[in-house]
Amino acid sequence: MTHQVLNPTVLYWGTPVVIISSTNPEGTTNIAPMSSAFWQGYRCILGLASINQTPQKIVRTKQCVLNLPKASMEPAINSLAKLAAMKDILDIKKAMGYQYAAHKWTLSGLTPQDSDLVSPKRMVECPVQMECEFVAVHRIMRDLAPPLSDLG
Repeated sequence: MTHQVLNPTVLYWGTPVVIISSTNPEGTTNIAPMSSAFWQGYRCILGLASINQTPQKIVRTKQCVLNLPKASMEPAINSLAKLAAMKDILDIKKAMGYQYAAHKWTLSGLTPQDSDLVSPKRMVECPVQMECEFVAVHRIMRDLAPPLSDLG
């Protein structure tokens, strides 16, 4: 049997992909894909790296939207994978190929839609859109993550 060594742009493995809508400091809606989410009852546990801006935005506003895409949205999801909403990109992320993008919605071809209960916009193309309120942070891997005063 042979195998092929890959260096994928992104690695969404074994869990559903979720596109998180969160609110940027200036009030616009940011979108970012992630693949570490699971549900227990009416609660969703998100595995987000503390160096990323998305968890900081969610903690700051206490709101987000979890947009569950359909399989046909894979090109749009991949187009978001290496885009950053902030101009100041960490060196570690620059080394991984991240680039600043002011208009992620336009670049991905996705359509924002007002939410009913939270500030971040929902994604029209996603068949499931869950408007969420933040409950708590449970930090893991503290030895590998820089301290974040906002995340407690």
